[in-house]
Amino acid sequence: FINYLSEARTYAFFEDVDKMRTAGLAMGGNLNNALVVDKFKVLNPDGLRFEKEFVKHKTLDCVGDFYLLGMQLIGEVKCFAPGHKLNQMFVREILKDKRNYIIEKAMISEYPEKIYNVLAKDNPNKNINYVA
Repeated sequence: FINYLSEARTYAFFEDVDKMRTAGLAMGGNLNNALVVDKFKVLNPDGLRFEKEFVKHKTLDCVGDFYLLGMQLIGEVKCFAPGHKLNQMFVREILKDKRNYIIEKAMISEYPEKIYNVLAKDNPNKNINYVA
């Protein structure tokens, strides 16, 4: 996550920047924290930070959106051209019917540094992590 995804910047088309700002969006956006593209090229003077930065940012978005489940998602997700709205619809679809998922308990000691217990603040039993 740290080495391959976390620094992947969001992106926008140059033609949309004024519209977004007028709507009160992307107010903190600049060429250091976002990629701006036109129909043919990246407009940032330094270009991409790394290969496939666009794809890596979409992956980062998926990770963040799936975090809304409130527990780790164990499984494989394959998608084409995901976006926040589609990701959120997917999370809602999973949660809509309890037959869509199983909540299991995993001992943190079994997976020492691979499991982050998102429920630890509210969970008096600190050695249990819930996963979907």
